[in-house]
Amino acid sequence: MTDDELAAFLGVAHEPFKDKFLAGLTADQRALFDKMRAVELWDQGLGERPEGVIACGHKHSVFGHA
Repeated sequence: MTDDELAAFLGVAHEPFKDKFLAGLTADQRALFDKMRAVELWDQGLGERPEGVIACGHKHSVFGHA
């Protein structure tokens, strides 16, 4: 994700501290947020199943969208 996409995903896109907040994220934290976004997109039917996501039987939404 770009910085702008990450800020929007985290809900801080319009906050004055956005740039400082994003600069303070570690590579591991950014990777976690990227994974969370990938799972969200997959759950909405908009992407491939991310590595490490276990899907048994019929896929149902944990977010209530499907």
